[in-house]
Amino acid sequence: CMSALLLSLLTYAEQRPLRFALIDPKQVEFAVWRDSPYLFGQIATDSVASSDLLEILVTEMEERYSRFAELGARDLGSAREKGYEGAWIIVAVDELADLVMQEKENEKRLVLLAQKARAAGIHLLLATQRPDSKTFSGLLRSNCPARIALRVARASESKIVMDEVGAERLQGAGDMIFRGGDGGSIRAHAYHIRTEDIAAQLKR
Repeated sequence: CMSALLLSLLTYAEQRPLRFALIDPKQVEFAVWRDSPYLFGQIATDSVASSDLLEILVTEMEERYSRFAELGARDLGSAREKGYEGAWIIVAVDELADLVMQEKENEKRLVLLAQKARAAGIHLLLATQRPDSKTFSGLLRSNCPARIALRVARASESKIVMDEVGAERLQGAGDMIFRGGDGGSIRAHAYHIRTEDIAAQLKR
């Protein structure tokens, strides 16, 4: 599901500048992206690199807003119309639980980005196999309006991800619930993306 989302975004990179900041605590999910020209920095695979990358992104956000103020722009799109050359940045975290457990400050950095970074052109794509209130806090959840739930083990986990039960009854193999920013939910199905599919798209 994460790979499908990233590849769908990658198709827009030919139309507008797009970079991916990837955090992969398990060191295997994003390995195929390692030499991609679309990366924002190196793939972060340990606690130090992950913390450093998030801190760089927070600094990037603040610098962008300072530049926007000079240009009289409200967001990245209007700033680019006035000559600013920054790219949109997708921050993808493969395992949120591991990232938060590595260092508690990482959660604060993610919350700050979730609260403030959208207009700066920095967007979060967060995934976890272990949804619980410790790794997906209420403050972070409230700033992630669009959510996807695949099958979970318990109704309590469904409520953490979706604020409602139901994901525990999904069939697996890509069966999912998508909740949009308006609060409405729909049943959908994720694509099955293989590593070679990602590699082929990255070589285009």
